[in-house]
Amino acid sequence: MVAVVDTGVRFDHEDLAAKLLPGYDFIASDLLSGDSDTGRDADANDPGDYLSSADLANTALRTLCGNPASTHASSWHGTQVAGIIGAETNNGRGIAGIGGATRILPVRALGKCGGYDSDIIAGMRWAAGLSVSGVPANPNPAKVINLSLAGNGSCSAAYADAIAEIRAAGVLIVAAAGNETGAVDEPANCAGVLAVAGIRHAGTKVGYSSYGPEVGISAPAGNCVNVGVGQPCLYPFINTINFGSTSPTTNGYTGINAVTTGTSFAVPLVSGTAALMLAANPALGEAELAQRIKRTSNLFPTDSGLSACPTVTTDGQCNCTTATCGTGMLNTAAAVAAAIDGNALNPGVVISLPDSPVKNTTLSLGSGSSSAAAGASLVGWHWSQLAGPATGSFGSDTPSTTFTAPLAGDYLLRLAITDSAGRTGVQDVTLSVLDAAPKSGGGGGGGAPDLASLAGLATLALLAHRRRHRDHAGRP
Repeated sequence: MVAVVDTGVRFDHEDLAAKLLPGYDFIASDLLSGDSDTGRDADANDPGDYLSSADLANTALRTLCGNPASTHASSWHGTQVAGIIGAETNNGRGIAGIGGATRILPVRALGKCGGYDSDIIAGMRWAAGLSVSGVPANPNPAKVINLSLAGNGSCSAAYADAIAEIRAAGVLIVAAAGNETGAVDEPANCAGVLAVAGIRHAGTKVGYSSYGPEVGISAPAGNCVNVGVGQPCLYPFINTINFGSTSPTTNGYTGINAVTTGTSFAVPLVSGTAALMLAANPALGEAELAQRIKRTSNLFPTDSGLSACPTVTTDGQCNCTTATCGTGMLNTAAAVAAAIDGNALNPGVVISLPDSPVKNTTLSLGSGSSSAAAGASLVGWHWSQLAGPATGSFGSDTPSTTFTAPLAGDYLLRLAITDSAGRTGVQDVTLSVLDAAPKSGGGGGGGAPDLASLAGLATLALLAHRRRHRDHAGRP
């Protein structure tokens, strides 16, 4: 079972109805909710998250939504995400969810213009079986929580505390890196969350996906390549959806003329994989799930026409590295195999770097802390340079090697290790090379702390006044 914290779902969708548990609506604001209920309630149906002309004429709602310039149609976002995870299989209609027999627990926390952190956090806690004031206990706690949502900013104390409690309950949280072509968004940038970046059909970072060291894994997020007047989207997701532009009408599926792309849709691929792993081995904890998903990923491909991330093209594309897009590309079959047999893991790669490396000197690189899964041994090593101010030279492809950098600057290096079972593990590191060895220092003194810096650490989190924006408006 996977909890989908989102806009709610359409319970009458024929490809989802049999897979849905009752869920709960955590939207406290009646303006934001857009339904006929008052406050939080047990109805997780999605009434539509549209903004109408009447909504824009409502001063209170306009203020709540940050004074939007125009109306917009309903996204049916939660229904789309739920379908990727759990649409019925082998029923001769629509699509098949990646999670097979996985069931969905809908948790409604996003409304007409996003959602409050307070509602999202309450929904996350309830989904994990933790207590929420004024809300009945959840009779069906989930072991996986899907967060296809994101908001700007670093991880707040409120999210950090809730995530720590949820993880302590043994629940895996999977969240979208974001669609900003920039730093990973909250709550994906919180410690302990499995953050998911988006890749194109070719395996390189899709232009809109956010990226950074917080990312744990990458998965397909959809991309269109040639969006234009009268042209279809070439690589969209085909999702369960309702066809109502505002309120719900008939249900169906998106098609090639719908630009259904975004890291929102990469996340449920990972959440559904985690659910399959738990079906294979219910004893796995949340840390074991995350580790095995990451340790069974596929190596990122390289497009010769692109730079290594974080250097991006004008449309945001780049070749993924383990420092920017996680350990690799999601491999569901390998992850489920590793859930059954913990020995079926790719090698764990650890690179040791020299202190104060200087240009035009022979630098020593090592991998002595790397390891193979039980029953396998490390048999092959390949060192390479992905980026840098100039092309350096390596010694032999052995566990320890040398590297010479002709110019000072940052060099992005990669080590790929193969084990006796033919599995490959990869790690990328940045080696910062100096012009000359630093001089030895003497004396020094502490002095008073920088008060401006200290003030930056004392940011007040006004939880009830911060909103999350849905993470589904991806660009091609």
